Amino acid sequence: MENNHEFSLTWHIYDLDYGVPKLVENWLSDGNIVIINVSRTIIPQARQKFPDLKVIFVKVPYEITLARIKSRGREAENDGMFKERVKRAKKNQNFPDADIIIDNSGDLQIAVKNFRKYILSFAQKSESET
Repeated sequence: MENNHEFSLTWHIYDLDYGVPKLVENWLSDGNIVIINVSRTIIPQARQKFPDLKVIFVKVPYEITLARIKSRGREAENDGMFKERVKRAKKNQNFPDADIIIDNSGDLQIAVKNFRKYILSFAQKSESET
């Protein structure tokens, strides 16, 4: 897809390549709300590409993030990739440029409810405009 220029945005992290397909642009032009999980490194470029973009930062304390990384078991704790994930988790505890911060340190249902409420606020605005 990248060779065919089929991505709106691309980035490389943890030895992997990621991208947002151009199809997203069609969904947005049709008035849809689109939710995409991206790296914080791509946010400035994404804001230029999509001026109405809203950044939702899901905040988790470092200790909880570390426990979650360990429980996934994707890498051994002495693996370089594991160490990189832990280092990034520790460094990236905040994102002041976010439009909203969702606390995901406690009850998952509360975090989901707050996330959903924020997303639905845009759906309601969209409906009232039509």
